[in-house]
Amino acid sequence: MKNRGRRFAMAASAAGLVTLVAAAVASRGFVHERYLVWQVEHGDSETQARAVDALVSMDSAAALPSLIQYFASDLRARAYESVLPWRVQLERASVRHRSFSEHTAPFLQLLRSHKKAATSALQASLSDPIDSVRAAACLLVAVIGSESDSDGLLAPLVQLLKADPDDSVRELACKALGAIVADRPAAQTALEEALGEDDLANVARLGHLTGE
Repeated sequence: MKNRGRRFAMAASAAGLVTLVAAAVASRGFVHERYLVWQVEHGDSETQARAVDALVSMDSAAALPSLIQYFASDLRARAYESVLPWRVQLERASVRHRSFSEHTAPFLQLLRSHKKAATSALQASLSDPIDSVRAAACLLVAVIGSESDSDGLLAPLVQLLKADPDDSVRELACKALGAIVADRPAAQTALEEALGEDDLANVARLGHLTGE
């Protein structure tokens, strides 16, 4: 009986040790992820690029707000008025930062695979006071299109189309709206109810991506 109790105590101790080790590993991973996010937000260009590489490779949903801000930092007014097809332009939008030119596809996959986190990050970026951040968010929604959350993004995009002071942001909002309502009858109906005829005409004219 005593031996059985001793074995039980040893087994419980071992299980507790395994739990502690697992918690320590998880905590270390979280701390490392937050440190990488800090580097994206505050590091020099080389440090930022390495941190972006790491976060995209880690499939970090928590980093999406900072990654969108980073993407926007290299997006300039003339860039999103380019005559290039939008998907091609996205590939070239961050010419100074190798991370997005090399990792655009994994970054977009990150947005697609973590829809809830992506919607939250994009919503915040669509209301950002900096026009290039709003533009970047619209561009990203336009590219991921029907794979985005139309319910969560329709209203902020409509607001941008109606009231944003920047012409290019309004144009990109049209593209984003056209992309997210494609093949979604309910979303199309909601959009028609929210917009006037002129804005609907602009969405119909601008809201289809080229360069597939």
